[in-house]
Amino acid sequence: MTLGEIIREYTNKHSMTKFLKDSGLSKAYAYMLINNRNNSGAPIVPSIETIKKVAAGTHQSFNEIFALLDPDMDVSTRDDREDTSMKLSKNIRYLRKQRGMSQEQLADLLGYKSYTTIQKWESGISDPPITVLQQIAEIFHVDITDLTEKDLENTEVQFLGHQPEYYYDEDARELAEFLYNNPAYKTLFDASRKVKPEDLEFVRQMIERMGGSD
Repeated sequence: MTLGEIIREYTNKHSMTKFLKDSGLSKAYAYMLINNRNNSGAPIVPSIETIKKVAAGTHQSFNEIFALLDPDMDVSTRDDREDTSMKLSKNIRYLRKQRGMSQEQLADLLGYKSYTTIQKWESGISDPPITVLQQIAEIFHVDITDLTEKDLENTEVQFLGHQPEYYYDEDARELAEFLYNNPAYKTLFDASRKVKPEDLEFVRQMIERMGGSD
């Protein structure tokens, strides 16, 4: 669905006056959304802020509205708050590095052939479409609103709050936390991933001897 279709469906059951009052959108812009055309006749590219206003106007959550939108619909993070787009680009870069992931690896996970698309997002040149924003949120286990609006690097509690959803296994969670707090050990961990399974026991014994373990 488009935002216009969502608005039309709601106002058919309720009134446009009520929608405008609850959403804070102007009547002119609401009808642009319904017709999916701006003043120059081009398709509307709604901002995250507009989607939030439509959610408020139809008394649904942001995530509920977001899930209804056409997967290939373009979304802009550029609205009246000029820093919104930069927060998204900064968050994508931060979350990718937090996971020890290269731009190439993220591009591959998202089905892109080149890392240049990721590069453009992280530099704020362009924005991911809706379906990709959802994928990014799922990969990094963050809420879409947090991804687009919060400074995740400087809101540790909010970010860490999502980690238990990702690490269902307690041992995996503790290992991830240890590597995060002790980045020097990540080199050893990365090297161990290249060791053949039949050689792991030999490597383990060597490490134990070096550490003085019985």
